[in-house]
Amino acid sequence: SKARVVVIGTDVKNELFGQSDAVGEKIKVKNQDFRVIGVLPPKGQVLIFNFDKIVITPYTSAQQYIFGTKYFNRLIVQADNDEDVPQTVSDIEDTLRVLHGITDPSEDDFFVVTQEGISDTLSTVTGTITLFLSSVAAIALLVGGIGIMNIMLVSATERRKEIGLRKALGATNRHILVQFLIESITLTGIGGIIGIIFGTLLAIGASTALTFFMNIPWAFSFPTGAAVIGFLVSAFVGLVFGISPARKASLKSPVEAMFYD
Repeated sequence: SKARVVVIGTDVKNELFGQSDAVGEKIKVKNQDFRVIGVLPPKGQVLIFNFDKIVITPYTSAQQYIFGTKYFNRLIVQADNDEDVPQTVSDIEDTLRVLHGITDPSEDDFFVVTQEGISDTLSTVTGTITLFLSSVAAIALLVGGIGIMNIMLVSATERRKEIGLRKALGATNRHILVQFLIESITLTGIGGIIGIIFGTLLAIGASTALTFFMNIPWAFSFPTGAAVIGFLVSAFVGLVFGISPARKASLKSPVEAMFYD
């Protein structure tokens, strides 16, 4: 009957009418007056709808006063089980083609989206984002590794007397090599720990802000495995990029090193 009536969610009622009973009151939707005839109980998010923030009106009213159309722009269909989804999609496509007078599937003026299709799309998007972030992380590790290598090369040059003195007291090339490798690994390992701490604090801050300021429930979770992997990768970078400086330091002549100014 195209009645100007709506049923609203709990959050909508509280925002517009507070604690008072909203039934019988009027709200505006697209500059059209609608009378509230019911309030939904708190239910929260269900699939793509948040029923606490929803406004429901008869489809005839929506077509007449809001969209200005005489057709549906979306149908939500539920199959009996997962096995029936492909056949259901095929039936929907065949029915719509008959109703729209379409004989060539390439000329479809509609599309059908399934949960599996949405999942595949999300997987593709998340895969692309993961690849991008991995590339950024790899570049950052490379730049950081080069920086560590330069620092260790400078350190080996500035500490020639120390190297010469150690060799004069009996230290072998292997001892010098291990010393500089340990220093390089320690340096990058400490950097990894600092990064984990700051990353954790940033995640806690983001979770708190989303929960309390934007009313989005976002629980904080500390991925222990990822933190361990991050630390090991940092240490591995120190090992890889510290080999060349450590080797050069270990091959220095003790006589030249002792008299280096």
